[in-house]
Amino acid sequence: MLKTTPKMTTSRSINTINTNLISRIKHYVNWDEIKTTEGQTQNPERSYKDSIVKAILDEGGVISSFAGSQKPKDLQGVIWKGLDNKFDYELKKIDKHNGNFPLNDTIPENREDLFYIFLRTQNRSIDIRSAESLISSHEIVTSDQYLDSLNELSTHIDLMCSMGTSATVYNFQELFKITIKLLENAVKSKLISIFEYGQMFKFATNFGFLKSRPRPNWFMSTRVLDQEFSPQPVELVVGEQHSPIEQPDPSMTLPLYSPLETPVSV
Repeated sequence: MLKTTPKMTTSRSINTINTNLISRIKHYVNWDEIKTTEGQTQNPERSYKDSIVKAILDEGGVISSFAGSQKPKDLQGVIWKGLDNKFDYELKKIDKHNGNFPLNDTIPENREDLFYIFLRTQNRSIDIRSAESLISSHEIVTSDQYLDSLNELSTHIDLMCSMGTSATVYNFQELFKITIKLLENAVKSKLISIFEYGQMFKFATNFGFLKSRPRPNWFMSTRVLDQEFSPQPVELVVGEQHSPIEQPDPSMTLPLYSPLETPVSV
């Protein structure tokens, strides 16, 4: 009786796939073409997105959908053979080696299936990081520093209560600064997450005919990529964000597709 040895299949991890993806992206990307010149960002963005899409297809991935213009998670529901989960990819590019990647008002979520692809044209580098690792890369402080901020806020509130209606603009500015510092230390002492902190600013204040809609403006330092074992804090600026009405980009509304042939190593 003949016995056949079952064919062994090698399962791949998402980390292995992402490492291969970096090599494939480098093969396709035109570094000069994706540089931003004279403030024109649309063509460079389309160019590096196209390169990354080709790399994913070559690696054997299936892309379910694309985000519309100005929407997060550029490549959505990417399917890799052998893996149960679907993955989303957010694409970011800057033209310097050191600096900050603009994240706008979207902070990385604490998800194992969300990855950021970072491109830096100055040194032609590509990094892929999970959102989960980025969200945990902020500075850590002790609970004592949070309690110090809480006491400072309590003292300032007592001061303003004693002043009654004679409080000045300066007093309100200090109240705001101390409150923000308290929330900052609440994040750093792990009482709340960065994502929960960012969500606090997504509200509208109604002044009758006028409304204020503050939005957090996030930036990710390149230091988190270069100093993997010594992560640096994410920097935050809070202010008004004015953006045009978001419309889907027809050029990026592509159908679900996958490679027709077996991927070839690059």
